[in-house]
Amino acid sequence: MQKKLIAVAVLGACVAGSAFAANVDVYGRIDTGLSYVHEKIGDQAGTDKLSMDSGLSSGNRWGLKGSEDLGNGYQVGFVLESGFSSDTGAIGEEGKLFNREATLRVSGPFGSIYAGRMGRIGSDAGSVGFYAGSVSPFGSGWGKMDGHFAVTANYDARYSNALAYVSPKVGPVTVYAQYTMGNATENESGDDRLFSLGAQADFGALQVLGLVEYLNKQSTVADTNGAPNVTHNDSQYDDSYTINLGGSYDFGVAKVFLAGQYFNAAPNFAGQGGGWKDSFDGFGVNVGASAPIGAGEFLVSAGYGKGDYHVSTKDTNRSADSYIFQVGYTYPFSKRTNLYAGAGYHQTSMEEEVGKDSKTKTTQVMFGLLHKF
Repeated sequence: MQKKLIAVAVLGACVAGSAFAANVDVYGRIDTGLSYVHEKIGDQAGTDKLSMDSGLSSGNRWGLKGSEDLGNGYQVGFVLESGFSSDTGAIGEEGKLFNREATLRVSGPFGSIYAGRMGRIGSDAGSVGFYAGSVSPFGSGWGKMDGHFAVTANYDARYSNALAYVSPKVGPVTVYAQYTMGNATENESGDDRLFSLGAQADFGALQVLGLVEYLNKQSTVADTNGAPNVTHNDSQYDDSYTINLGGSYDFGVAKVFLAGQYFNAAPNFAGQGGGWKDSFDGFGVNVGASAPIGAGEFLVSAGYGKGDYHVSTKDTNRSADSYIFQVGYTYPFSKRTNLYAGAGYHQTSMEEEVGKDSKTKTTQVMFGLLHKF
């Protein structure tokens, strides 16, 4: 009841005089911890950093969500979610109050349709992100240890001007679909647009997931003088796609996870790449497990990915490799408060020219406290 009153007060400050939905809740989570990072890039001397960090195991957020029952099985709902840094108090993204999610939803016997700014269905973010949290014990990762994203191609976690559909469960299967118009105010050729289609099959202890994502490149860009609408047909700007398969199986004493991906013309593989001209073709595989130990849960994950330069006309035969290993432990003080600790090692190796490698090695140790409200 107190949450609902707070939510009404906050929403009332933003929209004075408006009528309120029948059910409005305020929610959120605060994650603050300490982190030690050792990083070595190529032949440079290694650097060490000890810092207080925000959102090491889970992104900090506060939000409002509400719904109204329209009768006959139909419902309208909304989510407004804002990110922030608990160590500094800064908002998550300048210029966006609800940078994590701002969606309007219509649900019925047909399923649910979402419109607005939302997480990609291939992530574990927001109302429609279903994939990442189901194929890795670390979801989208802890701190600088990015879980399976460290060894696979990855598009943006969230998109504006997006539409998504989540089907009702038919037997064991739920279908997810998403289309994003880019970050402009309309669907236009000057923006990258994402098409995604996925499904999750729930067989009890066994979960099987599949996802195909297609990123339609922008077909017009500004030239070097800033003039818009310069069309490019260079193969360096080929559209990108990924094919993802994964799942988990709960043995009771432990739960195992598997994620695999093939990617083509990916603009960002394992943190490498600088856009469409530096895209990669390749694959990534990640395995993980979680198991109850004492009153808490132990997590472990390891992965490998390899990408080759997409553009065959380049003089160099550029390629990249990525390895990651990470462990973690969470201890619940209550249903809403967890203590966590983790450590990981991530290495990427970029071959700029034949026989010339540039390696980045990152080691991180962290611990912190997560509270949900």
